[in-house]
Amino acid sequence: MKTEITILNQKDQMTPQTTYGTIPTNTTINLKHLFDAELEYDNSIPLVVGPEGREGEFLGNGKGVLTGEKIRGTIRFSFYSRNCAYLLVKGRTPPKGQHLCYTNPGGYITTEDGAEIRFDAKGYGLRGLNPDKPHLWVLTSALQFHSDNERYNWLNNKLGLWEGEFDERQAKAHYTAYFQDREFQSISSE
Repeated sequence: MKTEITILNQKDQMTPQTTYGTIPTNTTINLKHLFDAELEYDNSIPLVVGPEGREGEFLGNGKGVLTGEKIRGTIRFSFYSRNCAYLLVKGRTPPKGQHLCYTNPGGYITTEDGAEIRFDAKGYGLRGLNPDKPHLWVLTSALQFHSDNERYNWLNNKLGLWEGEFDERQAKAHYTAYFQDREFQSISSE
């Protein structure tokens, strides 16, 4: 069954996308743009998030810049992953073919107005989707936020997602993050 899902792009314009799944046809999921992120690994910065409660092995620390109407600022992160071919790539001959790994990064966003927002992510990374560019990864993760700052505590009860691409040769990534702006609706047929 085809289900229409509405996604709001950066300018809050409706971009209908068709997908296959089990979402009831009367359900609208609104994803609103939160920020774009330009990230790079930088192991000269101290550990941002420790391994307690994380899945997988530590891959590295990083930093970046966030731009968006809702959030602008900087980001610091620690990246953990399970069953990850990136550990094999670092300093060795990369494996051939596609490789799926489980990702569990976390860190802190510092907004331009000085607020701090903690984020946690769980998702997947897929290496080798494009056989001509096997060093590129496609990544998607669910996001959870927390802020004690009253200007950003609205994020505490929102879930988000980010999707993007990681270039293992440059150790840089680009993500686009969205938050789910949806009121609770029962999906039962009662």
